Amino acid sequence: MSRIVFISPYRDLSQVVLKISEEINIPLEYYEGVLEDVEPIISSLKGPAPDIFISRGGTATKISRVSDIPVVPMNTGPLDLLECCDEARQFSTHIILTSFGKPFIGTALLEKVLGIAITPLVFHSMPELRRKIEHLVGETDCCVVGGGPSVTYATELGIPSVFLRTNEETVKEALLRAKELADLRQDQKRHSSRLSAILNSVYDGVIAVDQEGKIEIFNGAAENILGLDRTKMEGHLVTETVANTALDQVLKTGKSEIGEIQQIGSVRIVTNRVPIRAGDRVIGAVATFQEVDRVVRLGQNLRKALSGREFRARFRFEDIIGKSKVLVERKELARRFARSDLTVLIYGESGTGKELFAQSIHQASRRFAKPFVAVNCGALPPNLLESELFGYEEGAFTGARKQGKHGLFEMAHGGTLFLDEIDSLSLEFQGRLLRV
Repeated sequence: MSRIVFISPYRDLSQVVLKISEEINIPLEYYEGVLEDVEPIISSLKGPAPDIFISRGGTATKISRVSDIPVVPMNTGPLDLLECCDEARQFSTHIILTSFGKPFIGTALLEKVLGIAITPLVFHSMPELRRKIEHLVGETDCCVVGGGPSVTYATELGIPSVFLRTNEETVKEALLRAKELADLRQDQKRHSSRLSAILNSVYDGVIAVDQEGKIEIFNGAAENILGLDRTKMEGHLVTETVANTALDQVLKTGKSEIGEIQQIGSVRIVTNRVPIRAGDRVIGAVATFQEVDRVVRLGQNLRKALSGREFRARFRFEDIIGKSKVLVERKELARRFARSDLTVLIYGESGTGKELFAQSIHQASRRFAKPFVAVNCGALPPNLLESELFGYEEGAFTGARKQGKHGLFEMAHGGTLFLDEIDSLSLEFQGRLLRV
């Protein structure tokens, strides 16, 4: 439910507003107070923040100055001024018209229509209002027209006064407008909450800035990836809070930067940065990013899924059975090789267990959790071997698969590629593999 808070500068207005709000079924909570009471009243409010404030005159203006929440003023209309000035001229044709902050507009027409003289009395605080009314003491030919405090001070000092009323139509219009705005703000809060939930549920870090470079969105993934407290990010310049950012450059150039590798502190990320436009104008920029390590892992999983095969080693050194001196020495030598990333050449007659050693070396290496891809070079025709090893794009040749094909080198990324029977390849092809 929308929360509408009414701060009333005087009791009579409270009664009118409460009566009309009940008639048109608009719930509101109300407090009574004038200028100096506004901040204490707002500070005392408990629970969720109000959606809308309603008040009148100087009190409404004061609320708008001390709070970011929208205020619907019950402004005194021309008809209210006409009726009250007409009543006041029974006491005097010289009318002192009080107002907060700025004078009323259109008083010259009132003077002409009613045959009166209006002197505006503008004030900015209650003490100032009292001092200015005190200056009127002794001036017998005048009548004060204004809000509750003006009438109170004038009455205390023996000066004729007329209360500047707000008619019921004005009150009703203000209440309906407040309800409409409050409902709209509730919808905005729901949309904002939903958007926040979505942004914080994705794995990509998201940072969005306005046209001045101030952070508007800093989601949970961005907080986790960059190790920054997002509660301290929003509202601050991105150049002052995120090291090595390039979002400010996107704001200046209006050009997108896609798939960029970036170092932020101790973290390497791959990021997309794009401008946000309203027509031809750049009004902000947004960056989405992931840690490079995670992108690599996703790429491996994708390659595995696309291939339909699971590339993994099954054997370890413990599976190589034998106690001869030569075999023990070779196993120990292979274990030492496993600690290096150098290319290893294994040679021996067919059936002596070359692939057992290849798999065992992989299992004992730092790459043990990555793919182990074995290729029998002797079993593939030379014209197919190149496409198997290196892959091809869609439509690369007659008979190529529609979606293309990932090569085995790519499938083995981060792991081990075992080229079995490599000596069956032509010397020309073996030479090409030296570059790999």
